[in-house]
Amino acid sequence: MVEFRYDPIGCSLRKDGEDTMNKRALLITDVTRCFGPGGELPVPSSEEAAATTVSNINKLFKSADIFSGDFGEWSLIIISRDWHDPNSPHFNKWPRHGVEFTEGSEFYPDLKIRADYVPVAIVSKGLGEVDGYSPFDPSPDVNIILIMPNGNAYPWKGDLDSLCKHFRVGSITNTGWAKNYCVEAGCLAAREKGYEVNLVTDATDGINVPTDPDNHMDNSDKRMQLAGVIFTTTDEVLRKFKSS
Repeated sequence: MVEFRYDPIGCSLRKDGEDTMNKRALLITDVTRCFGPGGELPVPSSEEAAATTVSNINKLFKSADIFSGDFGEWSLIIISRDWHDPNSPHFNKWPRHGVEFTEGSEFYPDLKIRADYVPVAIVSKGLGEVDGYSPFDPSPDVNIILIMPNGNAYPWKGDLDSLCKHFRVGSITNTGWAKNYCVEAGCLAAREKGYEVNLVTDATDGINVPTDPDNHMDNSDKRMQLAGVIFTTTDEVLRKFKSS
């Protein structure tokens, strides 16, 4: 006899011992006011560039929400943000940005953050004294709140890797700002943990800092490709799920 257990955070009846990692997660990296035009550390070159990025992310968000559930490929949407302490040593390297409980740490206007069918995880990173480039940092350095489609919210007692495993995620589709810093860090961390990683190039944006040539976008692209990150576009992702 097969035993089932109710999993309130998974919102489904699942077989005990089921460990097939065949689901997808959409990762929206740091699309917040501080990194938008007019923010403390702006990444997109203009309001129009930011709007294009956010529009493509919202299309992916809608697709992930629709093609989810027990019979869909998507099981989780992850939205990360910087949540720095006001006195973080991170600001010895960068202008002050993404400080907890400030306007800069708020999500960028028009970014879709509420789903109808798929759980959404809010990952606050860069806590305490760490830089917090990657949402896959250890749990003491990140805080995760999981918001279910039914409105319930749960604190996740672990890191993002453990959350993805809970939702049987084997593939991560990454988007957001800045492509050659936090987006890259998330891609590389996910690859190190064994995930397939797709980077949606027209749903991200980066910035070349003159004093940091090693992290210019061309070098960042090479590092990600060397690590096995798959470069794709919004249309390619949407086409796959419309035809499936």
